[in-house]
Amino acid sequence: SFKSDLNISIAFGQHGIDTECIAPVNNFEHCCWQQGPYWDVAMGHALDWRSWNGLCFDAIESDFDKVEILKEGVHEAIENRTLFVIRDMTKIAHSRKAYLTEIHRRDGKWKVTYAFTI
Repeated sequence: SFKSDLNISIAFGQHGIDTECIAPVNNFEHCCWQQGPYWDVAMGHALDWRSWNGLCFDAIESDFDKVEILKEGVHEAIENRTLFVIRDMTKIAHSRKAYLTEIHRRDGKWKVTYAFTI
């Protein structure tokens, strides 16, 4: 059982709370709620990104080594619409299922485009 020094006032006698109440001590922003594989991206600049249909972002080659779905090959992942979870690396609870639609080089940088599932 989890014990904490943090005391929170709860109105006992309501909602069946009579003797003891267990309550979370954090907001769970750093707990992932979806099963991977994962691609962690810094999304602090786009606060409403989870309402979009998709996104294009810059990546470096070392990013590709961290993404499990790319081990089957980029073209296969795009063709098969292999699903993965995009997570905001600062709040990984903020996540969405996605699939790759395109990866190409432009101006010396990798551009990664993906679409979100519904």
